[in-house]
Amino acid sequence: MGGPDSVATQLSEAASRCPVRFLSLLAEYWPQIDDRFGAAILAGVSRHLGYRFGNLGNTSGWTPEEEPSGPVVAKLILDELDRHPTSWRGTRAAAEALEALSDIIEDELELSRFAFHLVGISLSKDPEEEGSDLAMTALNSTRGIAAQAATKTVARLAEDRHIPAELASTLQRLAADVNAGVRFAIIRFLPQLQQADPDLGWLLFALATQGANASIWAEAESCLYHAYHHDFDKVDPYLALMYEAGAYDSWAHIVCLAYLSGHVSAAHIKTSLEGIEDESAWAGAARVFATNAGLAEHRAACLEMIEWVLQYAPSSTVVASEVDHRLFDAESAPHYVSQTLLRAMFVYRSRINPAQQTVATSFFEWLAANAVDAPDETLLAIETMLDDLAWSEEGTLFFQPSIFSALFQEAEEREESDSGEFLRRVVAVHDTLLRSGGDTFYNWLKDAERP
Repeated sequence: MGGPDSVATQLSEAASRCPVRFLSLLAEYWPQIDDRFGAAILAGVSRHLGYRFGNLGNTSGWTPEEEPSGPVVAKLILDELDRHPTSWRGTRAAAEALEALSDIIEDELELSRFAFHLVGISLSKDPEEEGSDLAMTALNSTRGIAAQAATKTVARLAEDRHIPAELASTLQRLAADVNAGVRFAIIRFLPQLQQADPDLGWLLFALATQGANASIWAEAESCLYHAYHHDFDKVDPYLALMYEAGAYDSWAHIVCLAYLSGHVSAAHIKTSLEGIEDESAWAGAARVFATNAGLAEHRAACLEMIEWVLQYAPSSTVVASEVDHRLFDAESAPHYVSQTLLRAMFVYRSRINPAQQTVATSFFEWLAANAVDAPDETLLAIETMLDDLAWSEEGTLFFQPSIFSALFQEAEEREESDSGEFLRRVVAVHDTLLRSGGDTFYNWLKDAERP
C-alpha cells in the first residue's frame, strides 16, 4: 500500500469526481481528518471546477460522477472556508479554491465572502523568495494564485457591477507586492480589466510596473498593445520606462506600432535605436515594419523604415530572418520591393559572420509566387540579388524551376514588342546562376524547360 502522499492523491482524484460528497465528508469528519487530506479534498474540488468551468485541460480522460451547478459548488467551498477560517488562512489549497471560483462566482453575497477569504490568502508568506522564472512564481505560489483569482474575478465582473471595496483593496495590495512574480500574476489578466474599468486597470498597472525589470515589462506589453492606438496618452509614459529597464523587444514593438498610428515620429525611433546595440530592439523594429509592409496604408512607411534598419542595425541573423520571413510572407507580401531595399537587405546579410548566415528562403518563395503575376519585379529582384552576392551551389537549391519557366514564357511573349530585351536579361541571370550553382542548378534548370 502507498503512504500518506498516495492516499492524498487518491482522495484528491475522488473529490474531483464527486465534489459535493467529499465536501460533505470534510465538514462531517473534520476533527478526524489530517490537514494534508483536507487540503487534498479541497484541491480535488478545485480541479473539478477547473475542468468544467475554467481553462484546466483534461488530458487524462477525467469524467465527473457528480455534475452540480457551479454556484452550488461555490457555496459549499465558501461554507467550508467559513467553518474553519484559521485552518485555511494563507494556504495553497484555499488559494487554488478561490482561483477556481474566479471563473464562476456571480452572487453578491458569495462575492463578498470570496473577497473576505481572499484577504487572508493574500497575506500568506509564500512566496518568500523571488525566483528567476516569474511565470512559475505566479502559477505556483500562494500569493501568486491569489493575485490571479482576484484579477480574473474583477476583470470578469467590473463592467456590469460594483466591485466590493475589500476586493479592490486586496487587488491593489497584491499589485504592489514586493515579489515580482505576484505582480506578474496581476499583469497577465489586466488587458481585460483595463477595458472594463480603465481607472482601476491603469491604477493596478502603475502599481505592478513600479520599478519593473525587463521580465515584468515583457508581460506588460500586452496591456500597452491593447491601448496604444486609442489611448496613447496613457501608454506614452511607460515607453520610456520600458526602454530604461532594457525591455527593448517590447519597447520596439509598441513604439513602432505607435509610429504607424501617427503617435510617434520616425526621428524618435531612429534616435532611440541608435543609442543601443541590443539585438532584440532592432529585431523588434524589423518585425513590426516587415509584418505591416503588406498593408497598403502602411506600406511606404514600413518599407522606408525597414531599409533604415538594415542600414544601421548591428549584424544579426535574427534581424535578417525577421525581414526575410515577414516581409516576403506568402499571404501578405507586396508585389514590388524597391532595388534600394533589396540591395540593403543583401548587403546587410553579407555583413553577418559566414558561419552564422542563413538562406533567405522566404525571399525565394516570394520570387516563385511573383514570377507569373509580376515578372518585371521578379526579374529585377533576381538581378539585384546577383549584383550584391556571390551565390554558392547551396543558394541555388532554393530556386524553384517555376520561376524561370514563368520568366522564359514572359520573354517569349514580349520578344517582338521589346526586341528580345527581357529575354536577354533572363538569359543573363540564368547564366550567372548556372556558373555559381554548378550541377545543382543545371539539373533543375532542365526541369524549367528553357527554350
